[in-house]
Amino acid sequence: MPGCAARCARRSAHLARPEAWRIALVTDPGLAARVVKRTYVGRLMAYTRASPLGDLFVVSPDMRYPLENRAPVGLHLAGHGVSMVSV
Repeated sequence: MPGCAARCARRSAHLARPEAWRIALVTDPGLAARVVKRTYVGRLMAYTRASPLGDLFVVSPDMRYPLENRAPVGLHLAGHGVSMVSV
């Protein structure tokens, strides 16, 4: 999406790769976050999360139980590849 990096950089000093993060229930320790926005995108659910790192855009293939807005969650690294980039 044109201009996304510039808009994100103004709000945060980091950009996240959406597929590099796993979403877990808040009872599963991880980076504490809260769902700010959710969107159905084809075969994925896309979520914007408010976290101590700023707003993070994260995707999830689990569409059986979509998370509600304002739901508390834990974020975990997927375990491979680049997950955050400083800008």
